[in-house]
Amino acid sequence: YRFWFPDSPTSAWFLTPDERVTAVQRLQANQTGVENKHFKMEQMIEALTDPKTWLFALLSALCNVPSSLLNQHSLILASFGSSYL
Repeated sequence: YRFWFPDSPTSAWFLTPDERVTAVQRLQANQTGVENKHFKMEQMIEALTDPKTWLFALLSALCNVPSSLLNQHSLILASFGSSYL
């Protein structure tokens, strides 16, 4: 997807110049930036102290547990010395 999606509206190959200007104006009205490549430590600390971040990580981990158990079902049965019927 890296080659399909542009970095910003100003470099979007599928937009006309007028549409690019409109997209940048919408971003400006929403008070969001077009591009920001600076790392801010306070934003990382805010993300790490946010309970939603930890709940999302916990949910992601818990959703992967059943699939990993199903994938290793045959290994678990073989370790108990049983075989398939």
